[in-house]
Parts: sequence; structure tokens; C-alpha cells
Amino acid sequence: AKNWNSRLKPFNPNESKKKRAIMALFFLVAMSSLQFELLGR
Repeated sequence: AKNWNSRLKPFNPNESKKKRAIMALFFLVAMSSLQFELLGR
């Protein structure tokens, strides 16, 4: 059963959490930079 489950989900929850965190960080940086550009003009 464990093998079948791992085959069904190749990525572990920890990895998805890391990916989500990186995406959130990237989004935050992009938003802050956009805001900064709008404020600069």
C-alpha cells in the first residue's frame, strides 16, 4: 500500500509546503516592487 501511495503522489507534503512558501515569497517581492515603482513615479 505504501508503494502505491508513493507512486500516486511522487512529491511529499514538505516539498509542496516549500514550493508554496517560495511562491508566496516571490509574490510578496513582486507586489512590493510594483508598489515601490508606483510610489516612485
